[in-house]
Amino acid sequence: MTTPDYATRPATQNDVPQLIELVKSSIRGFGSNFYDDAQMESSLEHLYGIDRQLIDDGTYYVVVHEGSVIAAGGWSFRRTRYGGDQVEAARDANHRDPRLEPAAIRAFYVHPEHKRRGLGRRLHSCCEAAARDAGFRKLELLSTEMGAVFYRELGYTLGETEHADLPDGVSIPIIHMVKPIEGTGA
Repeated sequence: MTTPDYATRPATQNDVPQLIELVKSSIRGFGSNFYDDAQMESSLEHLYGIDRQLIDDGTYYVVVHEGSVIAAGGWSFRRTRYGGDQVEAARDANHRDPRLEPAAIRAFYVHPEHKRRGLGRRLHSCCEAAARDAGFRKLELLSTEMGAVFYRELGYTLGETEHADLPDGVSIPIIHMVKPIEGTGA
């Protein structure tokens, strides 16, 4: 048995069309255990998506297999906490202070056909190392219920649950989670 060839690299704006499809596949593939149809469709329109700022900042990574983007995830030194380009109200381009604030883990997606192959962990390792190199000592994220199990396995602790109230009246629970960055003494 051969091991599939997975290449990890920073995302580019040329990846955006494939990333948009990855988001849809990931949410529809994994979300049915957590969301009803209205929540799934609303979240795809109003919440989940690609934040092109992460790509421009060089903090968004993709895993490519046979020319296709099959996983993606990133981190940010900006204050925006969640959401794609369409979540304008949640955007804050100001920089976090790495001495006082955690870096944000953002927008992790894996294609369902490639689940349980360590791709999310690979991407998280890239993000954690880059955030550590940028001087951050902690990571934080806002996770949906479907991602919380994965992040707990990575050492995150659960915090308060908030709700993303979407423009069409649908509400999606999101969980604040934090983790010290390994090797920083945090």
